[in-house]
Amino acid sequence: YNIASSPVLCGDRIIQCCDQEKESFIAALDKTTGDVSWRVSRPGMASQFATPLVITVDGKPQIVVNGQTVIAYDPADGREIWTCRGMRPNVTPSAVAADDRVYAVSGRNGPALAIDPRGAGDVTETHVRMQVSSGGPYVPSPLALAAGLLLPGDDGRIQLIGVDGNVRCSLRIPGHY
Repeated sequence: YNIASSPVLCGDRIIQCCDQEKESFIAALDKTTGDVSWRVSRPGMASQFATPLVITVDGKPQIVVNGQTVIAYDPADGREIWTCRGMRPNVTPSAVAADDRVYAVSGRNGPALAIDPRGAGDVTETHVRMQVSSGGPYVPSPLALAAGLLLPGDDGRIQLIGVDGNVRCSLRIPGHY
């Protein structure tokens, strides 16, 4: 496999996550010149395909990348702000955010997490606000709503997961996506 993430714009920088079989990294490039502003290694992140998410927390931007470990980076220098473990390998869905929560899911019926992004360091034990052990899609990204998380499954199942982690409703549409 090779890079599958889309670039995102954060201020005057283009952020590209380059997770691949060897030497995975995330980089920021000047949007005008293309010069590399910073580049940070992402060891152990092969087969992660999520596009970075740009959020603002307490007035400061963060770049959140879903992966086997969800990581928030400082867009100024690429420094890790916080990390959260709990996803399965081969993460394709991108993280989404609503109401001061970052939602991360991992596929093949994997877990879904709601993370409070106001932490620092490893926040796995301190900032996870909702956790669902299964139902995550392999490819499609979820949709964050004020009511919780709209979680599409690969088998046509769609669930609305409340902010408390309980399934509010579930339905199935024909086909596989």
